[in-house]
Amino acid sequence: MVRRNFQLNGLDSIMYNGQMSQVQAIQNAAVAKNDGLQLGIEAKFSKSFSFSSDINFQVGKEELENGTVSPSRHAVPTFGVS
Repeated sequence: MVRRNFQLNGLDSIMYNGQMSQVQAIQNAAVAKNDGLQLGIEAKFSKSFSFSSDINFQVGKEELENGTVSPSRHAVPTFGVS
């Protein structure tokens, strides 16, 4: 989220508190793409012995306001459980 110049009713400046002021708004400036994969396995060897394992992998890229690409802050690190 970034603060950028904006227009209100077609005006880029308004009278505010007796002063002409630039209209600004908080805007979502980035574009993000997240991809992921979840894998799981479960094996039952007998009534009393089994094995299960799960892993989650995510990768994300975020296009910043200036056009550069960086890793997304919203993609969780790889994790799993066995």
